[in-house]
Amino acid sequence: MAYTDQEKASIIAQYKQGRSAQNLSAECGICVRTIYRWAKLYSEMNSSGKRTFTAKEYDMLVRRVSKLENIIAVLKAVNCTVHDPLKKKLHELELLYGQYDVHTLCEALDVSRGTFYNHILRNKRGNTWFERRREEYRILIQEVFDEYHQVLGAEKIRTILMQRGYQVSTKFVADRMREMGLTSVRTTAKQDYLKLREPEKKNVLRQQFHADTPNQIWVSDVTCFKLGNRCLYTCVILDLFSRKVVAYKLSKKNSTQARLFHAPARLV
Repeated sequence: MAYTDQEKASIIAQYKQGRSAQNLSAECGICVRTIYRWAKLYSEMNSSGKRTFTAKEYDMLVRRVSKLENIIAVLKAVNCTVHDPLKKKLHELELLYGQYDVHTLCEALDVSRGTFYNHILRNKRGNTWFERRREEYRILIQEVFDEYHQVLGAEKIRTILMQRGYQVSTKFVADRMREMGLTSVRTTAKQDYLKLREPEKKNVLRQQFHADTPNQIWVSDVTCFKLGNRCLYTCVILDLFSRKVVAYKLSKKNSTQARLFHAPARLV
């Protein structure tokens, strides 16, 4: 349930008059911690003894002043005014893209954010700023990829970059990895292979891996390994009696077709 500022102020006033937070919580159905947080936000502060305001109002004023300072900085940096043609304003704002947030840039020169984004997307291929950004993130992605032994995908690499202070999307990381030919080493090849097996297949051996004669029992398995930037899969048929490799096959995909052998198999 959403409470208005007046309702919050009324509850906090009762709290300051001596009512316990537990009683107010039971009566109004509000978490005790929420009451404590409201009391902190709506507590009165005095500035120069002339006006009282709450911590919430103070924080809003601080953010507003910071935004206005950035707008002033943008207006000083651009070589145009609010009344100049839209094309010129977009060109000037594009030069500052990345230094200030888009809301501040667009508000400074009274430009629609949608118009600005469309302009940026149309010109990003030839934009040197975008190319520098792509190159910077290529290096960062490669470092994280190597640091974690080449097993992470785009989502996990993006999470690590966010933890290190870089604002980036999963799609951006995935696109850069695709450009660099980076693919994570899959550690679940055997599990994927088992999922591909037909459900009607029966457990014939029942973990009895002993053979009395040659060619009595053949078994096979799939292993994934990495060669350069490419994952390859090898499927091997083994004779349990002699422990010799009867046949094998390499493939770029872990599929049923990739594990078809032309040699006959005599399984128990």
